[in-house]
Amino acid sequence: MANPVRPPFKTRKKQTLDYFNFLRLGKAVHWAAAPRARYYTAFQLPFVGGGRSVRDWPGLLQADYDMPPREPFFGKWVPEPQDGVPAGGHSAGTTAKKIHRSLDAQGWEIIKILGWGGFGLVCLFKRKRRFRGRIIKRVVKWSFVEGDMRSEKEKLLEFEGAMHVAQISKTAEGMFEKAAKDLPEPPDDVTQNFMFLDYYPRGGLDKVLEKVAEARQPLSDYTLWLMFDCLFRMAVALRYPPKAWPGFGQHNHNHYERIPAPVAPRGRSRPEQTRNQNIDERNFVHFDIDPSNIMIADLDNGDHETVPNLKLNDVGLCVEITNAVAGKAKSMWDFRRRGKDGWLTPEQFSTEWNYVKSHPSGARIAGQYTWKTNLWQLGQVMWCLISHRVPPSGPIPENVVPDGGHGPMRWTYGKFITRNAPPDVFTDTDLELRNLVVRCMMDDPADRPEMDELERIISEGIQRHDPGPRRRQALRPSAVTVDPIFGDPKVPRAQIAKRISDWLERANDIHFI
Repeated sequence: MANPVRPPFKTRKKQTLDYFNFLRLGKAVHWAAAPRARYYTAFQLPFVGGGRSVRDWPGLLQADYDMPPREPFFGKWVPEPQDGVPAGGHSAGTTAKKIHRSLDAQGWEIIKILGWGGFGLVCLFKRKRRFRGRIIKRVVKWSFVEGDMRSEKEKLLEFEGAMHVAQISKTAEGMFEKAAKDLPEPPDDVTQNFMFLDYYPRGGLDKVLEKVAEARQPLSDYTLWLMFDCLFRMAVALRYPPKAWPGFGQHNHNHYERIPAPVAPRGRSRPEQTRNQNIDERNFVHFDIDPSNIMIADLDNGDHETVPNLKLNDVGLCVEITNAVAGKAKSMWDFRRRGKDGWLTPEQFSTEWNYVKSHPSGARIAGQYTWKTNLWQLGQVMWCLISHRVPPSGPIPENVVPDGGHGPMRWTYGKFITRNAPPDVFTDTDLELRNLVVRCMMDDPADRPEMDELERIISEGIQRHDPGPRRRQALRPSAVTVDPIFGDPKVPRAQIAKRISDWLERANDIHFI
């Protein structure tokens, strides 16, 4: 099936402006290009006059949270799999069987399909033979688009060794390459567009949100501060990848993401400052940060003693915004639709775009894609952890009183969690934490906190709520207890074979969205 012809740039700009008009009213799900063509083709670009973000949003400043999206959090932003055939005409079952046949010859067998969509699928595989006495399970991610997985693998390798970013499984990749050399025939073409990833049996953060929303109980302040620290380290990894640090080598694992110390004045440098001076800053923007793309890893004896490590996943939409990329008007406009509805950022939906003729240079918000774009989405993840709510289908800005009551009015999309009037009472959660999340979700990137301030406030929050060594040990889930929040619900061994058998029988009936 041939790919549809892409509309001209001018038409795409008009479509995008019309789409975001719907999004700001919470009706993006009802937008479609064809029925709206008669309206957006009449747009005159740029719009006459000057625009300044939320002030152009009639009817939204009342922050009406009694709209339908105000529900307990059950991961509703993730589309449920439905029957259907995507552009490539591939079914999940047929594709999974092809991958299974290719990897079976090299000692891997499929356990289950973890997920699928219009661009590919994700399966769980295991080695048929134990490796050093252990069962090896790995995730296999495969894409319909030729070269897509190669591009994603290259992006992931940029963050090789980062403690808070999901990693390519080099053990599994090495096993596959070694086994492939021993085959009488080269591997099937289907295996050339996939990669092995580490497997995190606890699942994604969306599962945690489902549990806490159902329990109607807030997470403890200590737990929330620790989780915020993990999220913050993801932002640091995207700005200062491990490879940017001197001394990083191929054997570096679990690199703890940190920000460079400031360069001290001449003659006053300290060893820890001079060691961190020459760190190359990168500008990777993920565009797809939400709870389903944050994986729950393991506990350890260090920073993740009571709360498992969180890892950022799925860098398929991630882009490094270099000067060359930022200079292309078409790219800046196309990035506006990159990501999921409900998780788009002010840099993408700001009404400043209505007054941009071609390139958003000089804008305060529109197209200003930096690490603070990642911070906004990470802040919204924290917003969900505190509120137990699905983000509003249309972003709802509320004003923030300036410090001291003087200065220009500022706007945020996170003020809801500062409420203390029934039925929305969040006073059980640390006010300083909630205020910090509100700042991370400010409309103007310049109003969001800087990295060094974030690191300091989060560190102080953890220390302030630290229950002490003995209590931390008591909080740590043991091998014989089930952690009600982060635990992995185990499947009885007797059911595994039956599940595989049932899946194989219905495999051809499973289709991508």
